[in-house]
Amino acid sequence: MDQAALEVQDLSQQELERYLYWQAQLIAPDTSNIQVKPEMVRTEIDALPEVFGTLYRVWDEMILLGTFYENLEGKWVAQPCNRESRLIVNTSEQAHAAVIASYLEH
Repeated sequence: MDQAALEVQDLSQQELERYLYWQAQLIAPDTSNIQVKPEMVRTEIDALPEVFGTLYRVWDEMILLGTFYENLEGKWVAQPCNRESRLIVNTSEQAHAAVIASYLEH
């Protein structure tokens, strides 16, 4: 292949990778960069048994910050209170951090 064809192929590959990355963010956003300082919010977590598994509730004293649970695909779904968004992440720690980060954004 000549140089121009290789450059076009490389550009197409980069566009495909960028497209796949953004599609993946819609399904399971990368929340690994969420930084929450423990001294800012001291949370407690309790658990309720539900039909499809355990629902974890995140509390800041008497204020419910949100909930999270593991879905049937093994991903964790974070549902902050007073938000319509549901974040799908890979670990329970990420779900917990996402609920807290959403609370701190208010």
